[in-house]
Amino acid sequence: MKIGNSRIAWHAGGSQFNHMAIEKFDLSFWRREIRRYNRVVLFGVVPRIVRQLRAVCRAAKVPCRELQLADIPVQAAYQNGIGIDRVLNVYAAYQRVRQACVVIDFGTAVTAEFVSGKGVHVGGFIVVGPRLALKALSRGTALLPLVPALKRADAPRAGDSTTTCIEYGQFHLYRGFLREIEFVASRLLGKSFRIVLTGGAGKIFASRRMPYVEELGLRSLPKIRVE
Repeated sequence: MKIGNSRIAWHAGGSQFNHMAIEKFDLSFWRREIRRYNRVVLFGVVPRIVRQLRAVCRAAKVPCRELQLADIPVQAAYQNGIGIDRVLNVYAAYQRVRQACVVIDFGTAVTAEFVSGKGVHVGGFIVVGPRLALKALSRGTALLPLVPALKRADAPRAGDSTTTCIEYGQFHLYRGFLREIEFVASRLLGKSFRIVLTGGAGKIFASRRMPYVEELGLRSLPKIRVE
């Protein structure tokens, strides 16, 4: 189970990755849902919700284990304050491509992790995510409308309304960010590296050169040995 800033996603096990996700934390829902499972392994970046879910598991007498950084076989660039979701993405991306890579997660924040050819986390970037940026743009101005989600805008043209100006501008802002990541990766990792995209808006930028994998970190959870 993955507890993110914007939603909770979980996978019930089995050979097929059939995950579910909800955006709002509903305690009554989880009191019912958690009883369906024999065991829960979770990780997250919202401590309050992690604590509440662990309490729900205890009340339902369902064994629960919170994933720790030490459980993930990755040498992170630093330990203090790093999100476990970022380290899990490093592990999952390297396990998938087995070479130097960059994993970019389009969540509430967009994170980019640079991974060496030996699977070592070199470091990363964190910038504001598309949905949060769009909300901030609307809330921080008197007249700009709220554009609910990032949209693909491949055509090299300017917006012809306030809404399309925001849509095109945000799309090309993040596309430019991806190009800069490639430039930095070429300096840090050398000429041969792969890029893996994940997170909701990541699919908008997916291509043969930058494949998209839905819930990359969550997919890798069964591969990690958690006692």
